[in-house]
Amino acid sequence: MSEPGDDAARAHAHELAQERRALARFVTGATISNAGSFMQATAVPFVLYELTESNAWVGAAAFAALAFSVFVSPVAGILIDRFSQKGVLMAGQLVQFVPALVLTALAAADALAPWPMLVLIAIGGIGAGLQFPAAQSFVPTIVAAQRVPDAVRMVTLGLTVSRTVGPALAGVLLTVTSATAVFALNASTFVVYLVLLLFLHPRKTTGDATGVSWLRQYRGAAAYVRRRPSIVAILVIGMLGAMFGASIGFLVPGIAALYGAGAGGTGALTALYGVGAVVGATFLIRLGDRLPRSRAARLGYVGYGVGAIAAMATSSLAIGLVAFTIVGVGYSLWLTSIGTALQVQLTDAYRGRVTTFYIGAIVGGTPIGSVLGGWLGDRVGLRPVFVAYGSVLLLLASVGARRLRFGRLDVSEPTVDPRHETP
Repeated sequence: MSEPGDDAARAHAHELAQERRALARFVTGATISNAGSFMQATAVPFVLYELTESNAWVGAAAFAALAFSVFVSPVAGILIDRFSQKGVLMAGQLVQFVPALVLTALAAADALAPWPMLVLIAIGGIGAGLQFPAAQSFVPTIVAAQRVPDAVRMVTLGLTVSRTVGPALAGVLLTVTSATAVFALNASTFVVYLVLLLFLHPRKTTGDATGVSWLRQYRGAAAYVRRRPSIVAILVIGMLGAMFGASIGFLVPGIAALYGAGAGGTGALTALYGVGAVVGATFLIRLGDRLPRSRAARLGYVGYGVGAIAAMATSSLAIGLVAFTIVGVGYSLWLTSIGTALQVQLTDAYRGRVTTFYIGAIVGGTPIGSVLGGWLGDRVGLRPVFVAYGSVLLLLASVGARRLRFGRLDVSEPTVDPRHETP
């Protein structure tokens, strides 16, 4: 006859095994889908740059994708809190699948042109706007609260692996075949993710007052954020890192041109960015909570800054690849830190809507930085632009650290406001 303690231990082990299986399926699906998205994100700027020879058009493509993601993400937040992360995430995959198929058809017919591409990218951005907040807030629904930080790190590792594999594969395909293969393979990844999502059964986490008007719901979420300075700090640190750091990755074709490199150079630079991100994510997983999120985020700013300045200080592709590896490390340290900090500090009733504020900061800051960088790059050159971007991040990581309140990233649980709150 088994002891009560043995039964409890077996139940706990079974629960852990279920969580690991669910997390593995989610990370696998997300990694495959994101790899396809990064493939397309590498191919689109390259094709546009070949068609137009303009950094501004490349920046406009980033704006079309990311700005529409920001516009639609508030809808996603309401849907998440009213229904489920899983349903919204699956809808986002379906919406992105359609323009990927159309891009494949246009490329196969040799009919790609700048404006149709921007329209299709914008439609894909709508799907991404549904996907981003749903995916960000999905992890707490499949693992216990105490395991959320480790799970978020694993998801970020998957994201960084896809950032390596996707661009590298895109670079190979663009060199040996054409953009058609890239767009077709990207379309197939959405199908894989949808199938894996069907086998996931997340915990229900809908809000308590989602029947009121959308404006009232978001006013309540904004008040929730205002009463929590630690969440405000996450949003500010995220926005600035996206504007001056993450935006660099969307202007790679123009940077590759500075080294006299074409498709292969574009793919190599983006892939090494991903390699650096994998190194950074692996480093954070090994250290766990021993490295405070505040310190990791500041190191992320430093990596972005040092890498950007080093990449612009040379005409050597080899040195540029090393510099982009450092940029990737910075990206991973910054993104993992702020993403983990947000999810451990949120309560379920506001998770969907507040996550859209976070997506707005990250995804909104990136096109602002890329469009501005592309516009300035066409006028004064990309080198001085990205030296300036890197310098801003180094300044923020040092003298601006106290003003940005990096230490608030280390709050490890939801802060409860003494007043009654209604979502």
